[in-house]
Amino acid sequence: AALRGRATAHAQAQNYAAAIADFSAALALNPKDIAALEGRGMAALQSGNFASATTDFSLLEALRPGDGAPLFFRANARLQNGDFSEAEADFSSFLEIHTEDAEALMGRALARQSTGDHIGAEADLSALLAKVPEAARPLASRGYVRLMLGRYEGSGSDLAQAMALPDAPPELALWRFIAETRGGQKAEAVLTTAAKKLRSDQWPAPVMHYFLGSISGDEVLTAATREPEGRPGRLCEAYFFLGEAALILNEPIGAARLFKAAVATGMTRYTEYAAAKAELARIDTAAGDSKSR
Repeated sequence: AALRGRATAHAQAQNYAAAIADFSAALALNPKDIAALEGRGMAALQSGNFASATTDFSLLEALRPGDGAPLFFRANARLQNGDFSEAEADFSSFLEIHTEDAEALMGRALARQSTGDHIGAEADLSALLAKVPEAARPLASRGYVRLMLGRYEGSGSDLAQAMALPDAPPELALWRFIAETRGGQKAEAVLTTAAKKLRSDQWPAPVMHYFLGSISGDEVLTAATREPEGRPGRLCEAYFFLGEAALILNEPIGAARLFKAAVATGMTRYTEYAAAKAELARIDTAAGDSKSR
């Protein structure tokens, strides 16, 4: 009990390494200490040790059959670890018990987006938005998924609603611009307004200025690599957006090369990674249809 108490205090202070050590000491005394097992799993999840969290929640599930909590937390650990198919399965099992849980619907939608089940992801997000119509994250996420499906009007509508909500992230303007442009609308004003709110060196302002014609694609890639810590993620984003620009210019071969570069970054948890894969699949399908004709 003392070990568990100190571990909990460490976890509350965000000293997860110390928390895990104390929870592990408690479990060495009693391997079936459910509170210590759950605590260690949560500390591992919060510290980013997703594989260890998955193991602990699996053990907890065996000790507490019929309890949905271990499934939910394991699903989140698997989602964060990039184990998207397994995460989807866990979220689905949890939703069989808690059929309308908003967080589980959101989690499964993200897992489905990453596995390429964009229709399933859209269905989950629509179910969630039926309960909370002005929830910013589901609106934005459904906008992204609808763009991946080529449903540009619905995508633009979702993203416009998300942009109107407080604290909307600036990248929404880029996605909305792409959706509306590919849907046949004039959308430059969306980017012009968004770009004015950012410094020219503030990401993703360089991408906006590229679409507005004031800098080159090479300059966008240079901007993406400026900060080493964020380099892989920003390169994934940059290659994806440059690929979309190529599609807007009706250059599918160049677009495919850029989307492959986005996928090659390995940033599997990025929406742009999933979207690049979706665009590549559509390009391949269109090329196959052209050959068959």
